[in-house]
Amino acid sequence: MRINLHLLFQFLEKNNPTQLKELIELRKENPESFEKRTKILFKELELNKESFVGCDLLKDKTFIQDMSELDEEIYRFGGDFPKLFNWKQIKQLTRETNKLSDKLTFFFGDKTRLKGKLINEIFPHPQELSVVSVWEKTLDDMPQKKVVFFDEKIYWRGWTLIDEIKIPFYFYQFTSNNREYRILSEKKLNLEYGIVEGTLCPLDDFAGIGQTTKLKVKLPILFLNKWQSSRGKLTGRGFVDMLKKYEITRQKYFNFLFQHPDGNTYDHPDYFQELTSAFLLSAKAEGYPLHWLVIAKPGSGKSILEECIYHKFDEEIDIVEGSGSTIKALIPSFKGTLPSVGALLSSNRICVIDEFLRILMRVKIEERNEQLSALNPILEHKKRRMGSGNSDVLMNPSCRALMVSNPVWNTSCMELLCEKIDNSFLSRLLIWYQDKDHIQFIQERKGIERSIFKIEKEDWLGLVDYLHSFTSEFDEARVKAIFKKGFLLIGEDTEVSLVQNIREVYSARYQYHIKKLMDGIIKTRCLYTASREFKALEKDYLLLKKLWFKMLTNWNVIPPLSVKEESIK
Repeated sequence: MRINLHLLFQFLEKNNPTQLKELIELRKENPESFEKRTKILFKELELNKESFVGCDLLKDKTFIQDMSELDEEIYRFGGDFPKLFNWKQIKQLTRETNKLSDKLTFFFGDKTRLKGKLINEIFPHPQELSVVSVWEKTLDDMPQKKVVFFDEKIYWRGWTLIDEIKIPFYFYQFTSNNREYRILSEKKLNLEYGIVEGTLCPLDDFAGIGQTTKLKVKLPILFLNKWQSSRGKLTGRGFVDMLKKYEITRQKYFNFLFQHPDGNTYDHPDYFQELTSAFLLSAKAEGYPLHWLVIAKPGSGKSILEECIYHKFDEEIDIVEGSGSTIKALIPSFKGTLPSVGALLSSNRICVIDEFLRILMRVKIEERNEQLSALNPILEHKKRRMGSGNSDVLMNPSCRALMVSNPVWNTSCMELLCEKIDNSFLSRLLIWYQDKDHIQFIQERKGIERSIFKIEKEDWLGLVDYLHSFTSEFDEARVKAIFKKGFLLIGEDTEVSLVQNIREVYSARYQYHIKKLMDGIIKTRCLYTASREFKALEKDYLLLKKLWFKMLTNWNVIPPLSVKEESIK
């Protein structure tokens, strides 16, 4: 209320001095009535932060006096009228109040508001930072006093420390609009996407933490005043209301999903559209989401596909171009004093990687398995700390990966791919080879049309977050039967079998992938039929079988005749 009151006084001084005079008199005579009257005035005048443009509280002696009488060592601005004080003004306010009182106060402002992702916890424990201190020395028998902030230098000879404020902070790396910041928070935060509000300090020099630790990189620092997770909070009823709002149908939904920024929608065969949606909407199983590798020859629409999907999400990280990248673009790197966490940890909901196999094939064969082992815990969304002698990273992955690639280095079929790349790594991906019919569909440009339907990004992300928060109901025995049938169709596991590696990949984790795929199939149907039941229908099991056997057929391990529309009992 304190800051709002001073702003109201300044507003009335410029716009209605008579009313201000009456209000001051009321404050003296009846403080309780004065408080009620000011609250009413805010509503009557419809005041907001734009109303106070040009108001300068730092020139208001009454406000400075009021701030100097605070009992708190730390004071936070905010509330109804945010964004009033930047770092320079915070310093000025601290110095002005300290002149009037021996009490030292550190003010948290909220001038800066950024949307992005917390990508790393720099230290495992809070680090004590002397944010502001008061120093004194005698010069010509006259005491001199100096207020020094953590980002300022003082030549210590002759100066004596008489007061300081030390605050234990958790230090985080944060990215917003492809720029990196440090977030200093008094509370431990989850590594996730959200909105930060606070005071931004443009650090010009290396600052000290405690007695020995230094901030070794000159990045802007934000003293956190408020954190808000941006994950959607849609409910079941809200889900149905959202779908009714847009009057979503199957045609409208896929017109939106495969909509490109150029204004066109690039359709695919129906089964592939269902597969893409199931990948995007499925929830985690065994602690991690579905990761999808799509392999096809040039001219098969891969780049358009990944661009359509990428632009549906609000990611800080651009599409990773694999043809010019190493694996360090994806995973943490510790070459400098501040680690680079890589695209998979920086991404929020989805990480899109173009020409993924070129990244892997660029690694020497004898080093490939070791490099891939660093990817495994990230794909499994393990919360781990990884590091070197220079620095470390707290891993808390949150995204699913869409990887597309040409079949480079002789990886044109599943058998050859399994010979080139570690099977344990491949088992963590749902691998899909596009067939000739699909490629022909794309090359004949059968599915290009102008986009006719749009879902606002915030609404779409709310739908996605809601659907990721639970798993649909289905008969696990029927799903497992499809998995087992596929295992039998792949072939016998013998010492000379050409499919031995494929069976190893399939048996390791594909029983989890098929459950995620079933979950996504159900959610896709519920989305374009505005149903909140999320229970499997017979048509869902049939679609799952069709997609699953289509995948195996495209692996060149079972003939097309194995894909039948028979029911699985």
